[in-house]
Amino acid sequence: MVLLDVTIVMVALPSIGADLDARTTGLQWMLDGYTLVLSALLLGAGSLGDKFGRRRLYLIGLAGFTLASIVCAAAPSIGVLVAARAVQGAAGALVLTGALSLLVQAYPDPAKRAQMIGLNGAIGGSSIALGPVLGGLLVDEVGWRAIFLINVPIGVFAVWLILRAIPESSDPEHANIDVPGQLLALLLLGSLTYGLITSGEHGWGSPRTVVSLGVAVAALATFLAVEARAARPMLPLGLFTDPRFSVANLAALVLGFGTSGMFVLLSLYLQQTQGRSAIATGLLFLPLTIAICLISPFAGKRSGRRGPFPVMAIGYLVAAAGLFGIALLDAHTGPAVFIPLTVLLGLGMGASITPTQAAAVTALPRSVPDSPPRPRTPAGKSAPPSASRSSACSSSTPLLATGSAPTHTPPAS
Repeated sequence: MVLLDVTIVMVALPSIGADLDARTTGLQWMLDGYTLVLSALLLGAGSLGDKFGRRRLYLIGLAGFTLASIVCAAAPSIGVLVAARAVQGAAGALVLTGALSLLVQAYPDPAKRAQMIGLNGAIGGSSIALGPVLGGLLVDEVGWRAIFLINVPIGVFAVWLILRAIPESSDPEHANIDVPGQLLALLLLGSLTYGLITSGEHGWGSPRTVVSLGVAVAALATFLAVEARAARPMLPLGLFTDPRFSVANLAALVLGFGTSGMFVLLSLYLQQTQGRSAIATGLLFLPLTIAICLISPFAGKRSGRRGPFPVMAIGYLVAAAGLFGIALLDAHTGPAVFIPLTVLLGLGMGASITPTQAAAVTALPRSVPDSPPRPRTPAGKSAPPSASRSSACSSSTPLLATGSAPTHTPPAS
């Protein structure tokens, strides 16, 4: 449900804006507040699970996400909705990292573990693909608040299942909780997002934009200095000396900012400019998400044989071609043109995300410097080294490519 909430809200933007009297800026924060907090807390969430118990933190994440979804559904204003979405993002970080960590602990056999992680990824990909269609159906038939209420039965069932089936595991002696680094990461991403969103309304030269972007630069410099001196940093800077890791993360950032804002604009374009219903909008998004899901496994196999970077290069070029075509859409563009362009973009994204994730993960050393020894499972077996941190890294890379990026005004009708 964490990844479902990345895409299910896309088709609900016009309805939310009309019901809560929200401007485009408020809608941007409703989307970006979720992915901002989710992305910023991924690395730290894994360490919290090591210290306080992986199952315990996963359950806290599930419960928090479910309760925040109820608040989202009942939100009387865009401000309350934005705040509740931020809480969803924080809880979602616990859920994403907890799910992968629990899988690592539950399946010590590498072959079985790989199979279950693949199944987990398939479920996540299906959630992303079905989000716009399910969201459109709920918005048209029930109302936009239903897109958040759907998380409640899923969350309750997941809590019941985890309590019955998953044992607790932890490694408190060697948990790596970098509080200064985590706070600086939140400040960095928050001020950067605020500056980019503000620039669309007030311009790049406005005091709000300049100050917020200045704070982001200062937070980045401080973050790098703190992480360089930390005995156990949240993000070991030495990883970026490996071109595989640094290029993969930079590519994921570019892909995220280049494509995710487009989803917001296309949702507003299809519904406000072309007058389509929410379900029709969701169905028009479906070929794109199907293309991503279909090409991703193939791209993963090819990158395994020839290395990730050749496949990444092709994927990014195809995605750029799709974006260029989408930029040329006008108010009268029909599905015969729209669908092939979005499929082209989906093929490029699908061919980019999996190799980008693989490049980042393969660059991780077997034991990250200054990281704790291998955690122990309740059965006494050693888990793979850096399990929680690897889970967070592998989660954050594709998230950058699927999360929401700041956007500006919708296309004019």
